[in-house]
Amino acid sequence: MRQPIETVPKDGKFVILDDGVNYDVARWVAERRIWIDENGEPSKLNATHWLPYSQWLYGLHAHVDRGSDEAASTERARLHDFLLSSS
Repeated sequence: MRQPIETVPKDGKFVILDDGVNYDVARWVAERRIWIDENGEPSKLNATHWLPYSQWLYGLHAHVDRGSDEAASTERARLHDFLLSSS
């Protein structure tokens, strides 16, 4: 279930940030006071909500790391469907 961004844990663990249209998988970096995405870049998302980063979503990163564009696309579509169902 989506939670208001004010309640997001800033403990360095990955979460799913959501602005109502787009999403980003990111973690809070306290030293820099910014959200860092899965590629190590600052997140550009102006998030209004967040969801826990579930273990079953790990496949997204595993496929991206292996360079499988088709598999990554499938996992992103799965994540998108999950976010829509959580709204």
